[in-house]
Amino acid sequence: MSKRISTGGIAVLVLTAMLVMQGCQDNSVSNTGDYDDPVSITGIRYTSPDSTTDIKQVGPGDVVALEGNNMDAVANVYFNGYEATFNPALAAKSHMVVTIPADMPFGEMDPEASYMNQIKVSNSVSEDSLEFPVLPPPPQINRISDEFAEAGKEITLNGQYLYLITEIIFPGNVEATDYQSVADGSSLKVTVPEGATSGEIKMSSSSGTSTSSPGARFRDPTGMICNFDDVFSYQWWSAALSSDASLYPGNEGQYAMLEVSNLAGGDGSWWNGGRSINLNPTQWIEASNLGENPSNFAVKFEINVEGAWEQGTLLVRAANPWTYTARYAPWKGENGNINSFATNGWQTVQIPLSDFKTANSEGLNGAGTALPSLADMLPDGEAPSAGIMLVNNGENAISQLSMAIDNIRVVRIAGP
Repeated sequence: MSKRISTGGIAVLVLTAMLVMQGCQDNSVSNTGDYDDPVSITGIRYTSPDSTTDIKQVGPGDVVALEGNNMDAVANVYFNGYEATFNPALAAKSHMVVTIPADMPFGEMDPEASYMNQIKVSNSVSEDSLEFPVLPPPPQINRISDEFAEAGKEITLNGQYLYLITEIIFPGNVEATDYQSVADGSSLKVTVPEGATSGEIKMSSSSGTSTSSPGARFRDPTGMICNFDDVFSYQWWSAALSSDASLYPGNEGQYAMLEVSNLAGGDGSWWNGGRSINLNPTQWIEASNLGENPSNFAVKFEINVEGAWEQGTLLVRAANPWTYTARYAPWKGENGNINSFATNGWQTVQIPLSDFKTANSEGLNGAGTALPSLADMLPDGEAPSAGIMLVNNGENAISQLSMAIDNIRVVRIAGP
């Protein structure tokens, strides 16, 4: 099959495409071509940056040139059976420019269907197809809903392109057999298999294989600063510790409990009993990494909230006095509206260090200017007095709020 077309023709079409896209986003399929002419497709090429490079596969959002005969008479174009809109001004006799639909619902497609990996063109009198790989990028795992989940628990993997999955391998080389993607590929529910150990999750799809590193690792103790068991940096006793599995099921070892009742509105006295976790000096970042972007690292911990959380904020600090703090109030929706938050068991919290901020002009901690560099908060990479504190900045009292926290750690999530 020939894959060459006139580069001059492509250049004209690409220039036309750029001008059209700058002026409007009209992707109508009305066509001025002769619909009595039979159409055929013989090849596919990139339009830019190098139109002479052979394509091995294409995917959602790619702009390509389809080669063939009477392409200006094409009325419909399908990728994997999914129709693409196109601008007929970008069609010539021998080729046409088309954008592969970015919203192609791979999660709803049958990977064994005859239309998969097929490009089809048609009009009222004819149709023709070309067998060619039309695939999403390899799966990308960005988050794990509970990084320390026990075997048998269903967790959610969040990311992109999490469909057409052929295999999921947990650390310990244990394969997961029970999983289900959502249609847009943004998440996948999977049951943790017996025998899973510590490390990265590997996922394979029709497009390739990738791992959950560095953004999300499973049961990984790297960067642990306190797990209330073998890594114990608890400085002074505010939050109570417990290992009672009946109170907050699904966890191993000790955890800290933050529990308040009738906490008045505007009460920021985090040092009162049951409202803070205060740690001895701990190394958050290696000194050699202080020049990196704060968004490359995050504070993580597991949380388990009993009932619904609708008011109150966790402040996370690295030092005391705390110039930079991060706010965690997952119940707070857009425009300040309240979305009742529930964990339904243990759940991993991730707070990028770029979310640490100064106080704002009203004195609200963690609501001002973002941390400019890691060295500004951690001059030698060490947090001299890390802590997690529960405050009530709202006007109304909190009648009852109980939660448990475990596995406090600082880890790399991107870069370098």
